[in-house]
Amino acid sequence: MFGKININTISGGEIHPLYKYLVKKTGGLAVSWNFEKFLVVNGVPVERYRSGFSPKDMEDDILKYLNIKTIDEL
Repeated sequence: MFGKININTISGGEIHPLYKYLVKKTGGLAVSWNFEKFLVVNGVPVERYRSGFSPKDMEDDILKYLNIKTIDEL
C-alpha cells in the first residue's frame, strides 16, 4: 500500500509529480476525483478516463494498445 499523495490543489499542498506529468500529457485539466484512470503505454499516458468511466469500458482501448482484437489473444 502506498501513502496518500496530492492529486490536485483542492486538498492543499503541492501536487505529486506523477500527477503533474499525467495531467500535462493528457490535456492539462486538473484531476477532479481520485477515481480518474490513466492508460499508460511504455511510460506515456495515452488515454484518460474521468471518475464515472467504468474500467470495463476501457477494454477496447487496452486491446488497441496491446495490438490485439480480443482478450482471448492474450
